[in-house]
Amino acid sequence: MDSGAHRQTTPDRSRRAVVALLLALVAAAVWLVVGATAPAQDVQGQLNAKQSELDRAESQRGVLSTEIERYSNEISQLAGEVAVLRNREALVQEELEQKEVELDRERAHLNVLRDRLEASVELLEERLIAIYKSDTPDVLTVVLEAD
Repeated sequence: MDSGAHRQTTPDRSRRAVVALLLALVAAAVWLVVGATAPAQDVQGQLNAKQSELDRAESQRGVLSTEIERYSNEISQLAGEVAVLRNREALVQEELEQKEVELDRERAHLNVLRDRLEASVELLEERLIAIYKSDTPDVLTVVLEAD
């Protein structure tokens, strides 16, 4: 009986060993699939996160492009206004220079007129003094000697 009992235990042991080995292989396969899936899912998550980040960056780029275009248009408009103002400044400066030349000419003319006035006043004073010192003239002499 000993040898029959021995025989039953050996195939049971072999079967158990095979089943244990199969279970170990199945567990290893499941672990590999789950382990391989987890990094794949992790990579997919990272990919999704990067895609979201890229979408946000694209959206922000669109906003920034719009702002840059708006500022560029504003700069162009301001540059045009500056050019108009510089042209106007040049015209006003030219007009100012012409007026300064005209003012200098008129001042010189005024000085000439003042000098003539002073000379005329001196001459008139001299004549009045001469008339006062001379004999009393008659009306005809005063009229004929008057300038």
